[in-house]
Amino acid sequence: MKIPRLTIPFICDRATTVVCTVRIGRERWRLYLNRGPRFTILRATHCAKPWLVVRFAGSTDSWDRGSYGEREDFLVSFLRKLSRPVQGSVDRPDASDPKLASKFPALLEHITCSKGSDGAARQTCSLTIFGAPGGFRAYLNDRDSGAAIMVSADRFEGILSALEAELQSESPSWFWRPENGNGKGKKRPGSA
Repeated sequence: MKIPRLTIPFICDRATTVVCTVRIGRERWRLYLNRGPRFTILRATHCAKPWLVVRFAGSTDSWDRGSYGEREDFLVSFLRKLSRPVQGSVDRPDASDPKLASKFPALLEHITCSKGSDGAARQTCSLTIFGAPGGFRAYLNDRDSGAAIMVSADRFEGILSALEAELQSESPSWFWRPENGNGKGKKRPGSA
């Protein structure tokens, strides 16, 4: 593998920061190379999949002690890692928490699942929890449809239990704020 031409000033100590786009195989990566007073940082972000990030930080002392050839070898070994993404990272796996899934499976699925039952992409839900007089109040917001479920409980875990019960019921109590209209995915209660 050849060293990208735009990184040479960084390796030769003529630049402390370099930002460039490189093609490794068929994949395009955006490189950020930065040398500060204490750390040298090499960071790469996949152009088409911005969640795929590879980063290395090392002490500037070790970078400064290396010869041109050692720095070039170090950078090439970093670039080789970019051509082999971690298995599953390209698909952006959903978040998982086995302990939470054992207690609240419907809630965890609703919050973390990025694909619908038909395989289409969906936005994950957001969960907002507030302290309220005498307990807690929570809103589970379905960002795809604009619908929300509101529950309250006197204990924090009671909030999660109440949301789990709502999601497992045959007709969860979804509601729409006036500015959200009817929503795109869920039907308003009482509508055909």
